[in-house]
Amino acid sequence: MKTRKCALFLFDGYADWEPALAIAGLRNYGGFSITTFSATSKAVTSMGGLNIIPEKVLNQIEPAEFDLLMLPGGEVWEQGGNLEIIPLLQVFVKADKS
Repeated sequence: MKTRKCALFLFDGYADWEPALAIAGLRNYGGFSITTFSATSKAVTSMGGLNIIPEKVLNQIEPAEFDLLMLPGGEVWEQGGNLEIIPLLQVFVKADKS
């Protein structure tokens, strides 16, 4: 069986508890691999204080390589941030992969 792929967008202040259970289920029961990415190559810090160095940068994500895009919540969204993700999100939605 082909491994399916999920792209997980991380950013400063992301709600780390939101994707935690989902990615565990996707990996262990759904046959997915998870690739983390952010807008830059810098480490990000979650709401819970986890410091993560994403594997890829936004411009390295090729939608055709992924089956699912995961966007965790966080206050940044409420403040109008993360707008750089919109073009990628549009591609995933158009391809029915979100």
